[in-house]
Amino acid sequence: MRGSSGAASGSMWGVLTGVLGLRDSVGSFQEGSGWGNKIRVQEVPFEDWTLDGELLRDVIRKAVAGQVAAPDGEVTPLSDRWVASTPVEALERLLAGQPGDFDDGRIALYVCQVDGDAGCGTLSADVVIGPDIVEWRDLGWQVNYQPGIAGVDPPLSIRFGRSQYEAVLRAALTRWQARASGQPSSG
Repeated sequence: MRGSSGAASGSMWGVLTGVLGLRDSVGSFQEGSGWGNKIRVQEVPFEDWTLDGELLRDVIRKAVAGQVAAPDGEVTPLSDRWVASTPVEALERLLAGQPGDFDDGRIALYVCQVDGDAGCGTLSADVVIGPDIVEWRDLGWQVNYQPGIAGVDPPLSIRFGRSQYEAVLRAALTRWQARASGQPSSG
């Protein structure tokens, strides 16, 4: 991972460049249920983003150094917890750069692990696709019921080589399309 700008304190912010990947992960949350409000832990299996092999959530935590919250309790939209079409649609948006999950065109990278609701707080980005580079620009938190984002200053963006980015997302799209249709996947 290479940052094109950085803070004197050693935290990296500005534009990060690296190789996009995915890694199987499991999130969890506690919920009360039934008589006596017994607490149980719900697990949420999902595919998590990586940058140069490191979990993207960890990269973000280091990069923003407390300016905004890292997506510690959130998951990517790539989870069997949602409607089968949700991961497919999320990957299609990331490959096309639009239409976004929000009125301003931004695309969700991390969502609420309980219900995937954009009203709970979503880490999103403006996805810009160029001839050779894809950029997740101006990462920030937003909700679907009010305009604007809570971002960092200066803004944090992540750049990927387009061919590598598309290869990772197309392979994931094939897997999730197979899951959605009930067919076995080869990936």
